[in-house]
Amino acid sequence: MAIYGGLIVAFFYIFWYVKQKGMKPIHVMDAAAPAMIMGYAVGRIGCQLAGDGDWGIVNAMPEPSWWFLPDWMWAYDYPHNVLNQGIPIEGCEGNYCRRLAEKVFPTPFYKSQQA
Repeated sequence: MAIYGGLIVAFFYIFWYVKQKGMKPIHVMDAAAPAMIMGYAVGRIGCQLAGDGDWGIVNAMPEPSWWFLPDWMWAYDYPHNVLNQGIPIEGCEGNYCRRLAEKVFPTPFYKSQQA
């Protein structure tokens, strides 16, 4: 609830502030919407790169023959994920030397396209 609570409180505060300044809230919301959409997309790309644990379920389906995009867009094992979950990566030393045992759907990537 931390993120949603912050968004709700920020919404009411900004709504009040905009009304105090004599502006129409709907115009401010229209102006802010593109920035919020881009912020969400960039945040999801960050989740994909960090492998912060919001990945999808195991993707046991075979890659289709028509698939022309990179393999990681179909299924990904999140090597060096920041949660350090999974099996060890051979030859890797230091922090974050694990990858998932089974490839999963790269949900953060899919969600960044949805924004």
